[in-house]
Amino acid sequence: MHNNTRHELLKFLFSLPTRLTQLGWSTAPFSTHRLTAICTILLFTLSSPALPRAAAKLPTVSMSHEGADCLKRADWQCAINLLISEYEDRGDRSGIQYYIAHAFRQLGRNAFENTNLLEAQELFEQAVSYNDEDPTLYAELGRIYLEQSLYEEAVTTFSRAYALDSINPHYAETLAQIHYLSGSLEDAIDYLEIAIALQPDRRDLTLRLTQLKAKEQSENNGVTQISQVFRLNAGDDIAREQINSIWRMLEDAWYHVGLELDFYPKRQITVYLVNSETFQTENGVPAWSGGVYEGRISLPLQSDEPEQTAEIITHEYTHALLYDAMAYRCPWWLNEGLAQYLSLSSQKRLQVILGAIRVQKQTGDWSKTAPELAELNETIKGSKQAALAYGLALSATDYLIDRYTIVTLRAILHSMAGGKKFEQALYENTGMTFTEFQDSWWGQL
Repeated sequence: MHNNTRHELLKFLFSLPTRLTQLGWSTAPFSTHRLTAICTILLFTLSSPALPRAAAKLPTVSMSHEGADCLKRADWQCAINLLISEYEDRGDRSGIQYYIAHAFRQLGRNAFENTNLLEAQELFEQAVSYNDEDPTLYAELGRIYLEQSLYEEAVTTFSRAYALDSINPHYAETLAQIHYLSGSLEDAIDYLEIAIALQPDRRDLTLRLTQLKAKEQSENNGVTQISQVFRLNAGDDIAREQINSIWRMLEDAWYHVGLELDFYPKRQITVYLVNSETFQTENGVPAWSGGVYEGRISLPLQSDEPEQTAEIITHEYTHALLYDAMAYRCPWWLNEGLAQYLSLSSQKRLQVILGAIRVQKQTGDWSKTAPELAELNETIKGSKQAALAYGLALSATDYLIDRYTIVTLRAILHSMAGGKKFEQALYENTGMTFTEFQDSWWGQL
């Protein structure tokens, strides 16, 4: 069965129980989930290969001794230079194009490991131009696009990988996440349902699907306000005046954070504004959480505390912006430190830092050795540990800016946006290793 046809069938089968119910037909004695499962199992049994496809093995071909020697020595550029000329003479039937793609892939992986994302992107684009039949090539290229928050390109390449290997759950799951980030809940839900059908034991995906469907219902029932930068969806129980107030705070955050960091979103940021009960239910966050960013910003309405609401909006928007700029490359402590630094006044920042120092001293764990900043988020098990971890993260970020200025911080962040890790970007812009920075920060604290 053709992969595109199969995808459309899956989407139809997942919606079938709902369609039947809308027509007044009862699905008894089958539950909705059971009916869907039966249809899905039947479809997979009739049309699917046994396992997801791995990277295709290279075919046996004849080529020049010089080209073969370059491949044997893993001299990939040499192989490309020789084999392209040979391929142009002999054409597709030679099979040499697969070896050219393989050489470009190896160079692309090397560039990726060296944090040169643009070079890696160009090399993988060359690879798929010579071999457009390998889903794993498209998946690797899609990952590089995602590292740069190039969402449209990532959708295109992972869709191609999925079309070539539609029972690989990773492709469906990744497409669900990209569509979620890009603002398409319907497509995100479609692909997540397919991913669950492929791996029904993944309870985390089932929970995620429940959350997305709740968000979709809220979005359909609520009020939506849209600009080029934001898509604000508010529950139907929230007054227009409150929605307008939140909208102004979002615009202020866009201006303030963009001015400080010189970063702006590469997509429309979706924001959910709901009552406190819905916020806790839909996001499963701890009670002390005032907001959350997990691809979209979710906020509980706090109409009696506008100053705190503005702080939370700026905090969560900073997370969204940093993810847009550098995906997961920003370390937790710097991510949270910057979100606090940009959202709080200098007086409040001092209070947070002093509070963390008090907690650290109360634990009796104050020493000359600095705590590992990279491990701070692993220490959070409750509100007390959260206050300590967030306070230390803010303190280290504040020290970095105070010592090297916001201009140097921008340079570090833009280096990370280009693919470098924080440690490398810090050293290139300050001459200080991460260990030296950590010890210096702790010494002054």
